[in-house]
Amino acid sequence: MYAREPSIPDTIVPQPPTDTVSSLLYSPNSDILAACSWDGSVYIYAPRNPSSHESMSLKTSIPNMNASPILCSCFSNDGALLFTGSADGKIRVIDMTTGNPTEFIGHDSAVSCMAFTSTQLLVTGGWDKKLKFWNPQSMQAPVKEHLLEEKVHAMDAKGSVVVACLTRNLMAIFDAYTLEKKPPAATNTYGSSSFIGSKYGRSSTMGMGYGASSMNKFATKLTWQIRSIACNSTGSFALLGAIDARADIIAIQNTDSHSQSDFYVFKCHKQDKELYPVNKVLIHPVYQTTMATFGGDGMYNLWRRPDRYRLKFGGPGNGQSITTAAFDTTGRYLAYATGYDWSKGYLPQISIPVEIRIVPISEKYHQK
Repeated sequence: MYAREPSIPDTIVPQPPTDTVSSLLYSPNSDILAACSWDGSVYIYAPRNPSSHESMSLKTSIPNMNASPILCSCFSNDGALLFTGSADGKIRVIDMTTGNPTEFIGHDSAVSCMAFTSTQLLVTGGWDKKLKFWNPQSMQAPVKEHLLEEKVHAMDAKGSVVVACLTRNLMAIFDAYTLEKKPPAATNTYGSSSFIGSKYGRSSTMGMGYGASSMNKFATKLTWQIRSIACNSTGSFALLGAIDARADIIAIQNTDSHSQSDFYVFKCHKQDKELYPVNKVLIHPVYQTTMATFGGDGMYNLWRRPDRYRLKFGGPGNGQSITTAAFDTTGRYLAYATGYDWSKGYLPQISIPVEIRIVPISEKYHQK
C-alpha cells in the first residue's frame, strides 16, 4: 500500500501561534487561512502576493477575552462568519469583514467540535455530552439539542448528514434537515451490539450496555479511541482516524455507488514498533478518491482510496507532531500545523516548535 517517492516540498508560514494549533481552516470563498490555538487566539493569514499562495503572512490575531484555549472552528458557507469553540464552553462568532467577535454561552463544558451544515446551521459538540444546532442569526439558544451518551471527540457535516464520534467509539448520525437521529447504513450496523470501552480508550464488542439503546451503532474495525473524522462531499461514507495509527473507511448512508470492498481499515502512522495517533483526516474536496491522514509522527500521507495505495507523503517528522490540517477549496493547496499534540498529557517543558506549513498539491499526485 506504500509508495516510496520523494516527499513534497513545503513553505513555512511566518508568525505562527504561540501554542499548539487546534484547528486550521481555509475560507470557502477566498485564500484566507484561519488558525486557532491553545493560546486562546485566532490568527488570520492571507497571501502577500495574490499570484503566490505560499506567500502567506499574518493579517491579524483575535484573542479570546479570557484567553481560554480554542479547540475547534468552522466558517459559514459563504465565509462571512468564523465560529470558534473554546475550553470555557463559549462559542464566539467573528465577523470576517470587521474582525469583531461576539460571544455566546454554548455548552456547560468545553466545545470540542463544530461544523456548518448545508442547511445553514451551526452544529456544536461538547464535553458536556451534548450536540446542539444553532441558527447563526439568533445564537441566544439552540434550535435543537441532543443529550448523548458520551463526550464528543470528532465531528463532520457533509450533504444531509452530521456524524459525531464519541468516547468509547460510539457514533451518532443526524439528519441536517430534520435535526433528528438517523439509522446508520445497513452495511455498518452491529445489530444488538455496541462498543463498550475501557478506561484506556480501547473499545470492545459486547452486548447492549450502558447508554447503547439510543445510539446508532457502526461497525468500525477501530478498537482504540477515534480522534478524527472526515466525510465525503455527499456524506455517504467517512474516513476515521484513531489513536493507534490506524484509519477506517465506513459507510454512513446506504448507496448503490459503493460496494463492501470500498470499506476497509489500514495502518497509516506507524514507525517501526511505535504507533502514533491519527490526529487529522481529510478527503480531497475535488478528487474524492484521494484521502489524507496526518499523524503524531510528524508525517502526512496522501492515499488513493479505490486502490489502497499511498500516492505521496511529507512532513518534518523528527519528533514533531502534525496536529491539524486543511485543504483549500480548490484542493491545490494543503496547510498543516505542527506542535505538541497532547498525546503524552501535560508536559512542563515542550520543545516541539509550533509551525504552519503550506504544501502545493499537483493534480498529477492523484494518479497512481
